[in-house]
Amino acid sequence: MLKGKKLINFLEYLKDSIKAGLPITTIINNLKNSFVFKEIAIKIENDIVNNKLPLSVALRKNNVVPNYVSYILEAGEKSGTSLELISSLLNILENIEKIKQETKIYKIYIIITLFSLFFGIFLFQFVFKNIFLILLQEVQSKNQFIVFVQKLAEFLSLQNIFIGFVFILLIVILLSFRNIVLDIFEYYILGKPYRNLVLSNLMIIMGNLIKSAIPIPLAIHISTLTIENSILKEIIYKNFRDLTKNFTEFNLDIANKIFINFPKDYHLLLVNSFTTGILDSELIELGNKLQFESVNSLKSKFFKILIFIIIIITLFLGSLIVISFLSIYLPIFQDIN
Repeated sequence: MLKGKKLINFLEYLKDSIKAGLPITTIINNLKNSFVFKEIAIKIENDIVNNKLPLSVALRKNNVVPNYVSYILEAGEKSGTSLELISSLLNILENIEKIKQETKIYKIYIIITLFSLFFGIFLFQFVFKNIFLILLQEVQSKNQFIVFVQKLAEFLSLQNIFIGFVFILLIVILLSFRNIVLDIFEYYILGKPYRNLVLSNLMIIMGNLIKSAIPIPLAIHISTLTIENSILKEIIYKNFRDLTKNFTEFNLDIANKIFINFPKDYHLLLVNSFTTGILDSELIELGNKLQFESVNSLKSKFFKILIFIIIIITLFLGSLIVISFLSIYLPIFQDIN
């Protein structure tokens, strides 16, 4: 299944092909000549050429793209607004990809900081084994500080350091692809900025689908399928499904209950736009505004998390340096006294 940059490139190709007015057979043949999408063309060729299936259905049947992408393409095929819907979807996917690339930079900073931590621990172990233990042999009695340093050295043993390193490495790996750990991190740690970003994408897609003459309940259904986070998706999907009676009904009362899930500042505007018949344009406009705000908030959140980790590790490293220094001189002073 296409994801990330490959999905974006595939949709860009479809957009350019549709814009140029290329027939479906030419689109398939061009895909077959591509090193990246050749296998996809072979998969869907029979369904499109021989079985006469629409491109969106063939893509969904052969599991080439996520379901929500195929539904959006299908909506575009039926309404004649494929270009508009693909452009809107591309805008959202490209923004998500940009955020992913920026988070990779933060991950690199965090990894470098963590390696500094492990270096500090190794330095402490070196001081403990090569200086402190030698000096300790000349000390007649042990005070509380000496006992503390010994226990700290035991806690920061090579075995425990290795376990900690493996644990941190595992967390970094788990946060690199879609899984329950990443879902929890996004929903609970990134919190409101991330949820607002998801809602902004929801509003933009929903608005474009409604603009393409897709019934509002169906537009709501398709837009909720675009949510990647399983925790947020379950909450929103279940809520919207129940309110619209399995995505079949929509009225002013339902609109009032659904739009209450969006930022409070937008609730009245969205409900009012439904009554005045401009819900599609209002969703797109407010969605773009919310997307801009949430992306900036999300960047700020990542920066704060990075600063917090750096401060904690710096304090810990500073403490180790102080303890290492004291562990060298205090036993000497004690022996002199």
